Amino acid sequence: MIQAFGRCAQHLALSTFELSTLAFIFCSLNTFFFWRHKPLDIETPTTLYCGIKMADIILAAGERASKRYVRTPLDFVKPRISRASLIAPFWFAMELMFNYQRDVKHRPIKTFSNHQITPPRGIKIPDIIFSFVFETSYFAIYLAGWNFFFPTKIERVLWRVASTILLGLLIAYLVGVAVGTVAAGAFARRFLNNNKAITIIEVASLLPHWVAVLLHGPFIAIYIITRSYILIEGFIYLRNMPSSAFETINWWNFFPHY
Repeated sequence: MIQAFGRCAQHLALSTFELSTLAFIFCSLNTFFFWRHKPLDIETPTTLYCGIKMADIILAAGERASKRYVRTPLDFVKPRISRASLIAPFWFAMELMFNYQRDVKHRPIKTFSNHQITPPRGIKIPDIIFSFVFETSYFAIYLAGWNFFFPTKIERVLWRVASTILLGLLIAYLVGVAVGTVAAGAFARRFLNNNKAITIIEVASLLPHWVAVLLHGPFIAIYIITRSYILIEGFIYLRNMPSSAFETINWWNFFPHY
């Protein structure tokens, strides 16, 4: 990161590969910060034993446990999906499009994710503000290459379009989650005749599969295409770089000297 800032200060060329690296560093620093208390290098598992038989738990649950389970026989005891979650709608769409856990051959499954109730306490205003600032900053890094030198004019145009679309998709997603969080319950009552669904995922689960795919598919396809181009351009850019890209930074110019 210091190298990139130094090159910009001395008007030396920075490649799209280096710009993408900066974006990944920015994202990783955020991840490491929030994982600073996460246990590392875990080698010994902890097995939890239940003093009550599974059959007795299911029998006592009654109608709630009578439905066919998806992951484990205790599906009915899992917490409800967080009404305000920024990541649950994203992973729901990914599962919907790529059939995660839809073709499970062996049940109960041995591992499963916990993205639908994260964080358990729900989303608060400071969380939303931080997420908005961080994620827009992350995608805005690619916009810094707007006036970079590119081997061809088409590549420059594609970079500008791709970086703009990525930022636009993020803003559209955040707006959609905000609107959906507020209006999901009312939509389910009015159009789906359901008084129990109050979250975006619960409402989306009530839609026909083809409707849900039609709503989510175009956004995911556009994201994959634009993301792929950003990554590929980082490598093909290296075939023809300006001469200043091969110059090193004169660090002494940053210090007063005679």
